[in-house]
Amino acid sequence: AKATFYSNGDFNHFSINPCATIRYKFNKNNSTALHAGIYNQYIHQAGFSANGLPTDFWFMSDSQLPQQKAYGFSASWVHHISPFNMDLSAEIYYKRILNQPEYNGSVMNIIYNDFDAKSNIIESNGFNTGLDIMLQKQFGRLSGWISYSLGFARRKIPELATGYIPSTRESLHNLSITANYKHNNKFSYAANFVFASGTPTTPIESVFMIGENVLCKYGEFNSWHLPHYHRLDLSATYTFPKKANGKYSHFLNLSIVNAYASKNVIIQYFSYWLDDNTFKFKEMSTLFKVLPSISYRLEF
Repeated sequence: AKATFYSNGDFNHFSINPCATIRYKFNKNNSTALHAGIYNQYIHQAGFSANGLPTDFWFMSDSQLPQQKAYGFSASWVHHISPFNMDLSAEIYYKRILNQPEYNGSVMNIIYNDFDAKSNIIESNGFNTGLDIMLQKQFGRLSGWISYSLGFARRKIPELATGYIPSTRESLHNLSITANYKHNNKFSYAANFVFASGTPTTPIESVFMIGENVLCKYGEFNSWHLPHYHRLDLSATYTFPKKANGKYSHFLNLSIVNAYASKNVIIQYFSYWLDDNTFKFKEMSTLFKVLPSISYRLEF
């Protein structure tokens, strides 16, 4: 158990976070574990839902925004595949969450001098649940893993909907494939592919102008999703020969982030075109489609 005392202005809170884990090994190749715990968190994170802008606000708990609380449970199983020297693991989890913040304001609010992010925060209760599966090989010339996660993050916000709605941070499917290959004592190579479902966002249904002010009509909260995200990263490392009784090792690494230049969308918005006096829907991806780099590392 972990005890925490938190103080911020006139807000004082003492919490005890107990947790317990039970592990059982059936034989040398199979084991299982159960874990349960209660958690309190005094830092809040919330971001835009109206356009998917990857910008977050951070708040400390106070009398208006009490601490987040969660009751978590998980069950896992690990199987060692002896002939291939691999481990196959699976875990299911459920976490009940209280006082989770969601940002309900517009990105346009930032331009006003009296902007206060906390005034646009809505507290919600809900749950996170899902399944994680991983196949991993840790030893040998070829190592790496394949992992898949299915996750639901649902919130209940009476001000916005009668039932549960997706959290701004929900990513339903996540896939990661990593491979490391050691060719010899000098050269090694690595590749990493990631795929993630598009996160929920609140769609803009219509845009209009009144005078010189641009107004937007939004749809239901988090009822739309950004496009899926996927990327391939590649790297090659050269290890310089180590001299006899050498006290240090050094390496030269060449890497390429997003090798096939995937145009992953990070924001959706409307733009006003003076030429034909219309609003047009646009999507913006990362600034650099492909990002190569070279680095030198010294270890001693």
